[in-house]
Amino acid sequence: PFVGETIRIDDRGVRRTTTAAGQKADSAQTVLLLGGSVAWGTGSRDEETIASLIAKKTGSDVTNWGESAWVSQQSTNLLLNLTTLGERPDLVLSLDGANEVLHKCRTENSAVSGGREQRFRTAIEGAKPLSVSHAFEPLLFVATELKRIFGPDSDPTTIYDCASNPDKARQVAANLVTNWKTASRIVTERGGRYLPILQPVAFFGTTDTDYLPSVGLDSPLGKQFEAVFPEIKRQLAETELEWLDLADVFDGEEPVYVDFCHVIPAGNELIVDGILRYLMAVGPEKSGGLSLQ
Repeated sequence: PFVGETIRIDDRGVRRTTTAAGQKADSAQTVLLLGGSVAWGTGSRDEETIASLIAKKTGSDVTNWGESAWVSQQSTNLLLNLTTLGERPDLVLSLDGANEVLHKCRTENSAVSGGREQRFRTAIEGAKPLSVSHAFEPLLFVATELKRIFGPDSDPTTIYDCASNPDKARQVAANLVTNWKTASRIVTERGGRYLPILQPVAFFGTTDTDYLPSVGLDSPLGKQFEAVFPEIKRQLAETELEWLDLADVFDGEEPVYVDFCHVIPAGNELIVDGILRYLMAVGPEKSGGLSLQ
């Protein structure tokens, strides 16, 4: 649990969701939000997160299950756990895509890796307590950090490999699509609705990003998105899965990005408006009764 000036976390590790006045939801409609740090709300106060804005605009009971660095496979695992424990949400929104490319396209990771996988492996394989080498681990850590800070920069073209390895790009896309299809079955077989969302990133769309360094399709990371995102859409087109593409949600708007995927609170507003426009367009029955306040 954590209580700060702008962020509160409960004893489950879940970030607080508020409505306009911070009161509880006034609707029986239950919504779960899944995803990485954009869903969690990096850079925003509790009342400015995507989950809180949905609660404010619809009156629904929204739970923010976003977690920094998470990929869709972790969110699907969480959804399975929540279902086992009795959760029966009316609507599940999963905001994914950025972390699939950022983490899985790293050369040391595979198409089924998580963002922290190598950190865990390093810790597990490190020197054990009571060994001689264990006593020197703090010094080795300092030396490694000094080398990282003051040493020569790594060749950015060697960090990622999806653009140079089409098979891996296809596998990364397939992993996302498989997770979304699996999550959809978990939710819909229990009477709910599952809507996965391919989140906006600064490499696509017409929003001004000139103020951001290294954000372009010709950048090392941009090339990975260019290899994976179209493949995700191609594979999704071969399924019957309902999904929402928000790639152009910021087009024609003032700049909102603070890096390649995180946005200021105004960006969260646009994301929520895009989601609600879609849900309203398909009618209240299919959207689980979700309505604007």
